[in-house]
Amino acid sequence: MRKVIIGIHGLQNKPPQKILKKWWKEATVEGFKLKKYKNKRFKFDLVYWADLNYETPENPADWDENNPEHLSAPYVPHEESEFNKVKDQLKKGVRKTIELGLDLIFLKDGEISGFDKMADRAIKRKFLDLYTYYEGDCAAKPGLNAKKEFRARLLKKLKKYKRRQIMLIAHSMGSIIAYDTLVEIGKKQNIEYFITLGSPLGLPVIINKILIEQRKNNIDDKVNSGNENKTDEDSEVIPPTPEAISKKWYNIADDDDKIALVNKIEKKFAPSTKNIRPFDISVRNNYIYEGKSNPHKIYGYLRSNELSQIIYEFVTRSWFQRLKDFFIKKFFVKENT
Repeated sequence: MRKVIIGIHGLQNKPPQKILKKWWKEATVEGFKLKKYKNKRFKFDLVYWADLNYETPENPADWDENNPEHLSAPYVPHEESEFNKVKDQLKKGVRKTIELGLDLIFLKDGEISGFDKMADRAIKRKFLDLYTYYEGDCAAKPGLNAKKEFRARLLKKLKKYKRRQIMLIAHSMGSIIAYDTLVEIGKKQNIEYFITLGSPLGLPVIINKILIEQRKNNIDDKVNSGNENKTDEDSEVIPPTPEAISKKWYNIADDDDKIALVNKIEKKFAPSTKNIRPFDISVRNNYIYEGKSNPHKIYGYLRSNELSQIIYEFVTRSWFQRLKDFFIKKFFVKENT
C-alpha cells in the first residue's frame, strides 16, 4: 500500500497554498539532510484553510511590515546559532506551576468551571482564528460555519487518500481541528501516525471545549464506559484518544513554545481501545529569521532530529518489514509474555 503524509497548518494568515505546501516539504527534506539520510521521495499533501478566514494570503514579495499581507516568517534553511538558554529545571518548574494554576482555574472535579466566558474573551482577543472556529462563521466566507468548514477540508483529504497509509501532521491550531475530526470519524478510517506539533491541545480551556462537544454528542458513551476515561491520579474526566489512530500519536513540542504551554499531554487523554495515547517528545525548534528565533514555527519542527527520524522511518519502511513485524508481534511476543 502506498504512503502519504498529510499536513494541516495552524493559526493566522499564510502564504498561498502552493508556496506553503512547497515550504513544508522543503523543511522536511532539509531534516533528512541534517540527519544525513539518503534523500527519499515521498507523497505530501497539505490541508489549507487560511483562505476561509483571510481574503488575501500573505505575500512573500511584500516587504512592508505595516501591510496585513506582509510575510513575517518565511521558510529559510537552518543556520547554526547560539540560543539563549535557561536551566531546564527552572523552566520545568515554572511550566508546572503555570499548568497547575490553569487546571485549578478551568477544571474542577471533571466539570467545566465558571471561567469559560473569561477564557472565550481571552481567546477572541489573542487567537481570533480559534475563537472563530469555536463560535462563528468563517471570517472570509460569511454564512459558512467555521468548525464545519475547517473540518471538511481535512475530511476531504482523508477520503482522497483512504486507500493509502497515512501520516497526519498537525501544527498548532491545526492539531485541534485534526483531533476533533479524527474523533468524529471514529473507526471509519485508519490514520497510522498522528503527529501534533506545537499543539495547544493540553491547555485546560481547549480540553473544556473538547469535553463540551463530546458530551453534547455523547462521544464519551460511545468510546468509553464507566470510569475508563478518568485519570488514575484523581477524578478528572479526560477526553479519549481518537479510535482512528491505528499505530502512534506523537506529541512534539519545544519547551519554549508558548502556544504549547502545556506540552506534556500523555495523561490529558485517555487511551483508545487499541491502548494508544499521546507520546510526548521534547525537541529543539531551531527556526531563526532575521536574528530572531521562533520556537513555534512549523519549519523548525519539520526539520527537527526527532521528527525527521519518525517521518523517514514511515517513508522508508517497506511492506515486507511491516509484515515481518506483524508476525513477530503476533507469535513471538505472545510466547514470551
